[in-house]
This record gives sequence, C-alpha cells and structure tokens, in this order.
Amino acid sequence: MACDACWPEDAEAVWAGVGGHRRGARLVEEPHFSVVVYACAACGQRFVDVFCERIDWRDGQDPQSWLIVPVSEEEARALDGLSDAALERAIVAIAPKRRCLAVDHFGGPHRPRWIVGPHLLAPHD
Repeated sequence: MACDACWPEDAEAVWAGVGGHRRGARLVEEPHFSVVVYACAACGQRFVDVFCERIDWRDGQDPQSWLIVPVSEEEARALDGLSDAALERAIVAIAPKRRCLAVDHFGGPHRPRWIVGPHLLAPHD
C-alpha cells in the first residue's frame, strides 16, 4: 500500500514527513475543521488528512487533533462532493480496521500515535 517514505513504522516520522507530500483536493476548508486529500510524492499513496479544533474560549489553548488515513484512489474520489456530516461518516466508514495516524495537541508538544481505524472524528467547532 504505502512506502517507507510516507508510512514508516515510527509514528513520529510519519508526522514529521506529512508536509513533504503533494497536496490534492481540499474537501473542507474551515477555520476549525478541514479535510485534505494528498499523495505521497514517492509512491503516489493517497491519504486523507483531517484537522479538528475545538475553541475553549478561556485560555487560548484550543485542543487540536489530526487524523491521517491511508486511502485508495477510489476511496479518495468517493469523498469528493459530500456534505461535511456525510464526509465525516464516510471517513470513519472507510477504514474501521486500517492503521491510521492520530495526532493530538493541547498546549504541549504534538503527540503522534497509531490507532486502528477512526471510530469517530474529534469534536470541532
């Protein structure tokens, strides 16, 4: 599926390399919720990158979460044109048992970790 350049065993390495990929379709672009499809520059593997942020309105330390889901070209195409709610459901349904990268950030360092399948997306405003 993916190569060692884009999907190595080390979650920290995957997170560090996300910025070096070719950006594709922006499916949602809101200040606190975005969904972008991108491809590995080396092997062409597609990924869905989901960003969720919840405003706390107190301390300015808003919880942020990213989810990186490897997808096939067909799965990526099927997401295009969906409403936000339908898109969230579709992303969760794509890969219930697929290894995904989850990254949380709340006032400290980013914490990348592997999860098996997104079961729901993080809350967002």
